[in-house]
Amino acid sequence: MSAANPFPPEVVAAVMRHMNTDHADDCRVICQGLGSQPTATAAAMSGMDADAMEFLAVVDGVEVPVRIPFSSRIAERRQIRAEAARMYREACAALGRTPARKPAEPDRPRREPDLTPLTSPAGQGRTGSTSGTPVCGWGSTSTSC
Repeated sequence: MSAANPFPPEVVAAVMRHMNTDHADDCRVICQGLGSQPTATAAAMSGMDADAMEFLAVVDGVEVPVRIPFSSRIAERRQIRAEAARMYREACAALGRTPARKPAEPDRPRREPDLTPLTSPAGQGRTGSTSGTPVCGWGSTSTSC
């Protein structure tokens, strides 16, 4: 963690894993619409700090680094989700597309929280791991990311 990045490496890794696993197409749309890479065929989040998310976009078969700034400097993990959703919506608008409804959007009804413990008596977490790590890359134990 540094002054430029208030998020420890394990938080950045969890957000990257979540974005690249659950929102891979959204990463591509963000790079196309906001990252000046309209012909990107794929993209993956590669890092972030307090000021921006970073991606590797595939353009003409070559990985191109793309840095998309946040609307303002962030310092809390909960702000990451809002910024990712904002980036996606703005990228869709720039591309003339209608955004798919995402759970992170404020107008979408949320499911009731799953109050079951992260690990069962047998030691198996809801994700099938024994680590007890949160299901969602944003740090939430909710499965609605």
